[in-house]
Amino acid sequence: MSAMKYKMLSLSAVAIATLFANQATAKDIQFDMSTVSKASQFQVAFVPFAGDNQISSTVLRDLNTTALKVTSNNLIQQPHSSSELAATLPAWQQTGIPYLVIGTTSSNRGDTVANFEVVEISTGRIIRGPQQISGRDKNKVAHKTAARIYELITGKKSDFDARLAYVEVKGKGENRVSSLIVRDSDGENPQVIAQVENASIFSPAVSSDGRYLAYSVQLEDNYANLFLHNLQNNSVRP
Repeated sequence: MSAMKYKMLSLSAVAIATLFANQATAKDIQFDMSTVSKASQFQVAFVPFAGDNQISSTVLRDLNTTALKVTSNNLIQQPHSSSELAATLPAWQQTGIPYLVIGTTSSNRGDTVANFEVVEISTGRIIRGPQQISGRDKNKVAHKTAARIYELITGKKSDFDARLAYVEVKGKGENRVSSLIVRDSDGENPQVIAQVENASIFSPAVSSDGRYLAYSVQLEDNYANLFLHNLQNNSVRP
């Protein structure tokens, strides 16, 4: 919510004369001076979800990689649903923070479930209603939750669930080790896809559907060998 400012009331000479001419009734005029909130340096208040702390940490980390200024520190309350928020909404409105994210996490038959709400603090409106993200992979649930929160606030899509593939080389000469590594876009959860000694891995490329990762291995005989790694079941074929 942008900073609310007092507006100066500009009175014409005629209006001033009218006020003084009606002093008898002017004394009965009452003005409602509402408390005005100050602007906050933060755009989003994120209350860690009740339940799994790992998901909250990942969501917060993802959101902080964007232009949004997000905080979970020194919050005036720790609500986890709009019903819990209702009684203290006026206090939240005085913080000057435009948006509040609240929610819970749970498990359901092996799935991790995140239920959350993005609240426009100035009105108490839940943007597009309660949200739910679920899945087997806890990290994917967290990344998708962060992406959904970002979209609800900015109207723009973001893929925090994307993964990065890159080659890491350590050592020199006969001691050289080349590794093909895939990890989450936030740098977490590294997975070694392939590793060769005294050889080099080149040109990793992901298929359009995200299921396969192709790469080339240059051996001592200088011949390039192509491999195709199935990211779904971790099988490899030349």
